Amino acid sequence: MALLDSNLVDLLLAPAVLIPAGGLLAMSTSARLSAILARVRDLHKQRLESYVAHTADDARTEEVRRIRLEGLEKQAHWLIRRAALTRASLMLIYASIATLLLSSTVLGIAIAWPPAEYAALALFALGLLILLASVVIAMLDVRQALRWVRYEHERVAGLDDQHARR
Repeated sequence: MALLDSNLVDLLLAPAVLIPAGGLLAMSTSARLSAILARVRDLHKQRLESYVAHTADDARTEEVRRIRLEGLEKQAHWLIRRAALTRASLMLIYASIATLLLSSTVLGIAIAWPPAEYAALALFALGLLILLASVVIAMLDVRQALRWVRYEHERVAGLDDQHARR
């Protein structure tokens, strides 16, 4: 039985059809997460501005400024790390697409030269493994998404505690 049997091709194509659906879900969920994080950051900014606007205490204003600068520095560091993860994930997605395209090309060659069907199957499996690696890296990025917002929230909440004690 040849690897190009129509049942095998159907089996190989079924997951490939689901990949775009998963991609769309991931994209929409990522956009929602980004919007939520942006709103939380906006709320933190408003709270910090409120502390400065409603105090005549120069030491208090300087404390808010220091907290803000420290937070921005840490967030910049974390965002650079997240950007590196996102870039790695994107590069693997492109490598996966190239490998799957090569697999399709070799599958076409296998029509004229049957031994190429083994190479096509190997390339297809490799493309899926590369795509899986990309998903794992994207999951690591998502896992870190709340880290800097939590840090900022704790810093601003600390100001609330200090303000309540006054």
